[in-house]
Order: sequence, then structure tokens, then C-alpha cells
Amino acid sequence: MENTSPTNETLPVFKELTLDSISKSGDEERNFAHLNKKANARLENGSSLPPSWMQHFKPENMACKPLEEIDPSYKNETFIVIGKGGTINRMSMNNSLFLLHPLNPLRKTAIFLTTHYIFSAFIVAIVLLNVYHLVTRTWQWFDYLCISIYFVEFSLKVLSRGLCHGKFTCLRNPWNWLDILAITTSLVGYVVGMGIKAILILQWFRLLKIVPLIKVMREAFSITLASLGRLFSAILLGLMTISYFASFGLNLYMGSLTQRCIKNMELPITDDKEWVQHHSNFSNWIPDILCGNATSSGLCPNSSICLQGFGANPDYNFTNFDTFISSFLQVWRIISQDYLEVLIAQIFATSGWHVVTVAFFLVIYFFGTFLIGSFAHGLMGQYLQSTYNHGTGGFCRYENSTVKSDPVNTGPVVEPTADVTMGSGAPTWKDTIAKISNSFGFEVFITFVILFDVFCYFANMSQYEVEAPVFTHNNSLIVFFIYLVEFVLKLIGSGAQIYFKNYWNIFDFVILVLTALGEFSKRVHQLTTFGFLISCIRIFKIIPRWSGLQNLIKFTAQTLKQFCGFFGVSFTFWVLLALIGMESFGDAYKENQHLFPHGALPRFHFISFTHSFLQVFRSWSKETIELLWDCMLVSGTVGCPIYFATVQLLGFLFIMTIVISVVLLTVKTLENRKPNMDGTPSNSTSTFTKLGELVLLKPMEVINAKFAPKKRSEEVKVLQRKDSEETSPSEDRDDIEGKIRTGSTSQGGGGDYLIKIRNCVNSRPVLIFSVLLITFSSLLLACFF
Repeated sequence: MENTSPTNETLPVFKELTLDSISKSGDEERNFAHLNKKANARLENGSSLPPSWMQHFKPENMACKPLEEIDPSYKNETFIVIGKGGTINRMSMNNSLFLLHPLNPLRKTAIFLTTHYIFSAFIVAIVLLNVYHLVTRTWQWFDYLCISIYFVEFSLKVLSRGLCHGKFTCLRNPWNWLDILAITTSLVGYVVGMGIKAILILQWFRLLKIVPLIKVMREAFSITLASLGRLFSAILLGLMTISYFASFGLNLYMGSLTQRCIKNMELPITDDKEWVQHHSNFSNWIPDILCGNATSSGLCPNSSICLQGFGANPDYNFTNFDTFISSFLQVWRIISQDYLEVLIAQIFATSGWHVVTVAFFLVIYFFGTFLIGSFAHGLMGQYLQSTYNHGTGGFCRYENSTVKSDPVNTGPVVEPTADVTMGSGAPTWKDTIAKISNSFGFEVFITFVILFDVFCYFANMSQYEVEAPVFTHNNSLIVFFIYLVEFVLKLIGSGAQIYFKNYWNIFDFVILVLTALGEFSKRVHQLTTFGFLISCIRIFKIIPRWSGLQNLIKFTAQTLKQFCGFFGVSFTFWVLLALIGMESFGDAYKENQHLFPHGALPRFHFISFTHSFLQVFRSWSKETIELLWDCMLVSGTVGCPIYFATVQLLGFLFIMTIVISVVLLTVKTLENRKPNMDGTPSNSTSTFTKLGELVLLKPMEVINAKFAPKKRSEEVKVLQRKDSEETSPSEDRDDIEGKIRTGSTSQGGGGDYLIKIRNCVNSRPVLIFSVLLITFSSLLLACFF
């Protein structure tokens, strides 16, 4: 199709759908030319209107109403409904249920309700309350109410979109299948009985209804699902390779973990039956010792022998290489590095430090690293393809990223004031105060005061361990007085209207007010702790003067803003998996509690929702194997591995997707912070950077002045050599002479920085006042030593 991006001059005209437009589209001859056009990715169903197009959309007159299609690829087939937030909802032009045309009052009412944000928020609240009810089982009647609301919601969707005939109908959206699942499972449960565990588990999938109702969560889930599809080949290849290593381990270590130290028989052996009875008697074993017959394996005590096949495998008989499934589980344990040190110790105790054993663990370990890297590479490719090439489905599109490319203003916290004097006379006292408050020396002084305040604060906090200096006890009043003087000078110099336009100035003002409250609280006995807590806030006054910390905070805020969808989807599945685990295995833990040592439940179990929630978190933290042993002990060896494999796969997808998203956003931010191509200096230099240049480059200025004649003579020789040899000069003669005058050639070094330093200190009154102010403050602080 033609490019209809917002950057072009062609902008849509939003027209309300009328009977004339419907009849006109029906009477027109079928034109198949538009079918060959590609749909505009910016205008697909569920996306938001581009920002430039929102100017032509009037929510008060057009929101939640049928409008004519704005994408030519869907002409005469669909119409659109745009919510107040700008979300595009595309619906079929066919009659809903073969009865209701797009302008039918009943259908228009259903369209208005299903596309309004209040209705979506109401459904989200009902879903959350329903999940709370299913966890606590407090309101028995509330489940009937929720099912009725779900049924009404699904009916409204069918009335507004149609059932299944045509594009963008109700059943063609897989998210609407959750409504059918919720309704059918509840009806079956009411008829058959709620004792069927499968029905109880399916009821928890109602929680997923939150995902399509919140746009950022829907987009994040779409990206995760697309990533899973792209990783299918890598997962299949990984499973095949793990199976190969499992077969290798099966041949190497089958039965080795059953070796036990057994006491020798005192009497002569009469027959084989007596020998078997003696060695099978548990009282003749030396417990908790794994042994082997190799040179470097574990040794048995005297009067005992190491035999295989009599003892049980460690960890409830689940750690072994005796079957393919068990061997597969141990190989995956090595790859995921889950409780790996214990498995290595067990194998080395029974098989010894053999070169084959060492190679077995090393190869699998490095293969696991390569496998995870392959997954990350495939996921990165999916991300780049979905966010950069297609431009849809990704919340952090490269061309539409919300990360601002404007440089961060971390210079003086007062905006430059305009010329206060209207004539050409001498500057007024306000100009002098403005020049003083905006000077580099004044900013350096305030920075030193902040650092001194931080030092005194930590010294006061440690006064119970080490006696703090005397001057640290009374520094709060001095710091408050200095901050107050800073506020007054900047307020007078720039004026209240200009001063409070800068949000960093507002931040400093809030800190000043809180400091005053803290000083008052310290003098009230009951509020001493509150005063010290407020003193902590003064540390953040360093943020406007530290560009690195400022950029870190802004980047963190942008990250949280961008990835709230992923956090929401991850948390939703976190809760869902915890609920499924509690419903599936909770009763087994209660019934088989006696199987655990001393008959006590382990710390992590599935009996309550809180413990199930922690189980999923621990599994996502790569601590799964112990949880799996406990689960298989009480619930069997079929359901538990499937459950924990699903938990680990989803956790890996969510965590890797979030990490890769942060990496992509970091790259975008760094690219936006590149210096200008014309070489113009950026205004984002912080006080720390300027101070570093002044301290470190001052000796360079002395060296430059000392060796300048020698450098100029060398440059003259270079010019003479270029004139004589005429060998493809890379620089113009005037450019080289200009560099000689400014001292900014590669041999001169530091010329640009020296010019910057001279510009910082070229105002003599400001420099004198700054030096006097720093000297006065140093003497004032020295009085407290």
C-alpha cells in the first residue's frame, strides 16, 4: 500500500459511519485491487493511533462510535471504532448474527460498551476479585455473579463484532476463547461437581483475561509468544543433544550411586543366600557414605567393602543415572547449574577423578552455556525483527521509542536569564547576583558542601561505633544556612517565574523545606528519628550536579515505564503457575507428609498460596531440583516434572525477554547521546566533569605554555615539508596554522579543553567572589575541627 505514515502529508479524515456509506460500499463493484495492498502496520487492530493523527481525532465526538475505515487495504470490509485513548478496534462490516447491521442501535450500544475503558477496568476488577475468591473461598455466591458477568461480556462482544463470519469477529480472536473456557468450565463444574481436579485447574485460567484488557500486557505477551515460536528449533535441537548426553551418562554411571560400604562377614560363607541376606541387611551398612572401587574414589573404613546395587540412590532415590529419564534430568541439572556441586561430589565419590568423568561434566557445562546463548541469540533476532523491521507488536519500537534524544540539562540548575537591563548602561545588582549564582565557582562550592554534608551524615550514623568528630554534630544548621543562601541568590537573580520553571530548582526547594522540617524535628524529643530520616533526603541534592547519576535515574524511570507490560505479564503467569501448583499438588503434601524426614513438611511446599508463590519464584531463580524431589516424593513422577519444566521455560522466556529489552533500550539511549556531528559542545556537562577538567587539565596548560615554542617550530617544519614534498595533504594550510595558534593539534594536545577552562573563569568578579566564598566556607568549617 502507499505509505501513510504520519510523517507524510496525507492524513486520515475520520468520518462517522452512515447508512449512505454502507450502501455505497455495498453497491460498488467488487474491486480486488486493494486486496493486493499490504495493511498499514501502524493501523492494525489493537494498536494506537500515531501521535500526529491524534490531532485530527476528536474523542468527544468520535470515541467509541463506528467510523469509516482509514486503511485502504480493508476498504468495504470493515469499519473502525477508536477508544478515548486512541486504541483502534476494527470490526466486520457484515451483519452481526446475520441480523444487526453496523448502525443498529443494539449493536452500537454493544460497541460503545465493549470499547470503553471503564468497561475494561470493570472487567479487570471482576477478574481480580474472582481470583481472590477462588483462593480464599470466602463468598460462595460471588462465583455465580462472576460467571454471569463473563456471559454478559461475551454476549456483548458477539453482538458488536459478530460470532465467526467475516474478519475481526469474536471467535477469530483467540483471547475471546478464554471467555468460553471460563463459562464452560464453570457450567460443567456446577453440573458434574467441583471435585474434579482438572476443572478446578482450568478455572484458574480466568486470570489470563487481564492480559488482553491491558494494552501493554497484550503487546508484551505477543512478543513473548512470537519469541517462543522462533526458539522452537533451538529448543528441539537442545533436547536432542541433551538426550545424547543422557544416553552417554546412562552407560557411564548406571548403578554407581547405589554403591555402599558394607561390613565384612565374620563367619565363613556357606551359600549365596546367606551372603545376600547379610549384605541386604541395612544394619550392616555404613550409612551416608558413597564409595567406589577406583583409585581416587571414596574409600570405605576398615573391615568393610564397597558393593553396588544394595543401597538406594541419594535424594529420595531420584538422583541416579539408572534410567533414561533420570539421566536426562541429571544432564539438565548440570546445564542449569542447579545444586550442581552436590552431584559432582557424588559422582566423583563413586567413580573417582577419572578423565572421562571430568570431560563429561566440562562438555555438558560448556554446552549448556552455548545452548543458553543460542536461545538468547534467537530471542534477540526475534526482537530485532519484530521491533525494528515490522514496527508492530513491540512496545519499544526503534523509530517510536519514548526515550528522548534531547540531551539532559545537567548544567547549572537555574536557566539562563535574559538581559534584565533594557539599555546599554552598567549592569544592575540583580545582574551581578544572577552572574554569581550561575557561575561555575558557586556550583563547585555547593557541590563541596553537599559532599561534606554526606560525610557528616555517615559520621553521625556511626557515632556509636567510632566517636565522630565534633564538627559533624552541628553541621546541619550550617548546611541549611548555605542552602538557604543559595536559594535566595538564585531566586533574586533569575526571578520566581523563571526559577520555578526548572524542575531541578523545584527539587532543591523541596529539599530545603524538608531540611527545615528536619531541623525542627531534631529539637523535638519525640521526632528525633523523623528528623534523621529527613536528613537522608539531602543526599539526593547531588543529582542535578552529577550527570551520570541523573542519566541512570532517568534511564531507570524510562525502563520501568517501558517494561511495565512485561512485568505485568510475568506477574500474571507467576500467580497463575502458583495457583495451578497449589491446586495440583497441595493435597498430596497434606496426605503424604509422613514421607518427609521426621514427618515435618519442608520449608517450601504447595499447601498454601504464599508457599506456592515462593515455589515458583525459587524455580525461576534456578533452584528447582530440591523442589522437584519433594514434589515427586508425594505426588509421583509424572505431573511434577511437566509442571516444573513449564515453570522453568516460561521463567526463562520472561527473564531473557526483559533483559534483552533493557539491552536494546540501552543501545538506543547511547545512540541518542552521541555527540553532534558538527562538533558543537554539548550543554550536558556536569559540575563533576567541569571540576575534573579544571583540576586535571590545569597542569596541561602549564606544560602547553612551557613547550609551546618548541611545538610551533615543529609545526612550521611540518608545513615546510608539506610545501616541498607536495604529498596529498590531508589538512589545509590555514587549518594547520589555526591549530598552531589555538594549540589544538594532535601534538599540542588539550587545546579545546583549555579554551573551555578559560571561558569558565574569564569573568574576574565572579572568580574573585567564588574564591572568597570558598575561602570563607573553609575557614568556617575549620572552626569545628
